[in-house]
Amino acid sequence: MYLILIIFVLSYCGPKQEKIERIMEEGVEIIVNHQEPYRLKGTPSRLQLESLFSIDTEDESIYEIGLVDIETFDIDYGGNVYIIRWQSKENYIFKFDNQGNFVKSFARRGQGPGEIVYGGTVQVWNDNTLMAKDPSLTKFLLYTTDGEFMREVRLKERFSLVQILRNGYFLILWQDELIEQKMMVDHIGLCNASYEKKKELETFAWPHPGLVNTYEIGKGGMVYRASNDFIFIGNPDRDYEIWVLNFDGNLVRKIRKKYKSVEISEEYKDSFYSRFPEGSPLRKKYVFRKHWGPFRYFITDDEGRLFVMTYEKGLNSGESMYDIFTPEGVFIARTCLKNTGPRRPLPARMKGDRLYCIREKESGYKELVVYKMMWE
Repeated sequence: MYLILIIFVLSYCGPKQEKIERIMEEGVEIIVNHQEPYRLKGTPSRLQLESLFSIDTEDESIYEIGLVDIETFDIDYGGNVYIIRWQSKENYIFKFDNQGNFVKSFARRGQGPGEIVYGGTVQVWNDNTLMAKDPSLTKFLLYTTDGEFMREVRLKERFSLVQILRNGYFLILWQDELIEQKMMVDHIGLCNASYEKKKELETFAWPHPGLVNTYEIGKGGMVYRASNDFIFIGNPDRDYEIWVLNFDGNLVRKIRKKYKSVEISEEYKDSFYSRFPEGSPLRKKYVFRKHWGPFRYFITDDEGRLFVMTYEKGLNSGESMYDIFTPEGVFIARTCLKNTGPRRPLPARMKGDRLYCIREKESGYKELVVYKMMWE
């Protein structure tokens, strides 16, 4: 019997807010959200999750196939799951069917055709094409979803292919190191189907940790994700404001939300400093802000909803709170998910009516848990 998990969407007893607050700034529509969600007639706002199966690296059968860790993954249109490891002595990519049964592994370790030195990301591009990228190289490999090597593509510039968009363009990320200014700059942009940069969408500058004398922790960085129709970008320099862009990179609207600031706990600080030996100068180099930034991670579903991971703790141990927005940017609900890693969020994806979520077990092993999502 599968365990039914009724999760998390918190019902508020406060006053209902049926009229959505909208303002215009410099010709751009701003959706103004408050700490309590709007109540929209006819819009589902209660989420129920049914646990279907998990791919658990602590399981002996999973260990025997060579999958001892999970880094990133993706799902094809048939619900097949592709998991990539960052390091392996043999194959890097592991394919499972839509019931969690192991199918095959491929993408061998090496420097020959169809081989990679390190695993990085795996992405499903269409019904029969997978991309695998070694983050240390300016190239990526294409395979069929059956694991047959197709070809190698070399990039003209160094950037990461974050996500393929429905118009054939790519959401990309690249980084500049500004030595004289002692800064790093992250860039989010678009490239075309020929892998040429077309447009920069947003930048975020932050102190170079190797060059500054004091490095502040807690603000966070840019967060980004595309749905079937829009690109969402959050920059902590703008607080809780999310830009919504179309696939040409034009700003469509902005989402703003009032939120509860979360203070950085002494427990977290102690855990962070414990990584350095007593007397290490790094203990004095790193300092903490009083509060965390507004958000950590984005997920989108096939209906166009945006899930925003905040720094608020969830209802149960290890969970984080998510704000849920309609495709139009209206805050309608909250939920909790357990993809909170010790240093960064662990990947989660939504495809069809399923949620795929990596979580770290108390034993330290990782598992990919698959749920059925039901909205009411």
